Amino acid sequence: MINNMQKKENTIKLYTYIFFLALNAILLMIYLFNNYSISDYILLIVFSILTAIAETFWILLPKIGAVSVSFALTFSAILLTNPLTVSIISAIGMMLRCPYMDGKGRVHIFNNPIHKTVFNVSQYIISFGLAGIVYTVIDRFINFILIFFNPIAAATALLVYILLNTFFMSMLMSLLLNEKLLYIWKTNFYSMLINVILVGLLGIVLAFAYYSYELGGLLLFFIPLLLARYTFKLYLDMRKNYFETLNVLVRAIEANDPYTSENSMRVSAYAEAIAKQVGLPQSKIDLIKSAALLHDIG
Repeated sequence: MINNMQKKENTIKLYTYIFFLALNAILLMIYLFNNYSISDYILLIVFSILTAIAETFWILLPKIGAVSVSFALTFSAILLTNPLTVSIISAIGMMLRCPYMDGKGRVHIFNNPIHKTVFNVSQYIISFGLAGIVYTVIDRFINFILIFFNPIAAATALLVYILLNTFFMSMLMSLLLNEKLLYIWKTNFYSMLINVILVGLLGIVLAFAYYSYELGGLLLFFIPLLLARYTFKLYLDMRKNYFETLNVLVRAIEANDPYTSENSMRVSAYAEAIAKQVGLPQSKIDLIKSAALLHDIG
C-alpha cells in the first residue's frame, strides 16, 4: 500500500515537472517569435533534416540513456543563426527522429509515450533557445569576432546549454529513481562534460564548413561525424561483450561451487554500494563492481 502511494506521488511529481517544463518552453517560443525571425529557410530545413538523422542514429549508454552527435549540428546553428531558428531545428530534429531500441524496434513520435516526447522537445527548446539568446546578447556587447563567430559568446552559450540540459535530465532521473538531484548529476552526467565540450568543438567545425562552403561543406563534414558515432558504438559494444563475459564466468563458477558464486555476487553488491556512497563516478563504480565479481575467479 505504501509503495503504491509512493509510486502515485512520484508519478504526480513527474507529470507536474513535465507540465511546467512544457509551459516554459511555450512561453519561450512566444518570446522568440516576437523578437526574432527566420532569415534562412534553407539552413532551417537542412539542419533540421540532418539533426533528425543524427538523433535517429543515437547510441544507448548503460544507466544514462542515449547520446547522439546532433548536438554538434544544433550548436553550429547557434553560431550561424538566431535563437528562434535554433529552437525550431532542435524541436523538429527531436520530433522526426526514429531510433532503434532493443525489444521495441523503431521508436518515433507516433508510438512513443506523449509525455516523453513533450519532455524531450521542451527541454531542447529551453536549453538551445536560452543558449542562443546568451550567444546573441554577449556577441552584441563584446565585439570579438574570430573569422565568423564570437568565441567568448560561444563558450558561454555552450556552458549554459550544458548546465540546463544536464539539470533537466538529472531532475527527471531524480524523480524517476527517487534519488538526490546532485547524486544523479555527479554519477551520470559529470563524467560526460568533456565529451559534450568536444562535440561542441565539432559544432564549430561544422559551422565553419557551412559558412565557407555552404551545403557542400556541411555534408562533407557530417559524414565523418557519423563515422565517429559508429566508432564510439563499436567501443560500447565491446564493453557490453566484456561484461557479458564476466557474467558467463560467474555462472561457470556457480555450476561448480554455488557458495563461491554467491560470495562474489555479495562482494560485488557491497563494493558497488560503498563506491556509490563515497560518490565515485559511474565509470569507476563499474570497474570496482567488475573487480569484485572477478576476485574469486582464480
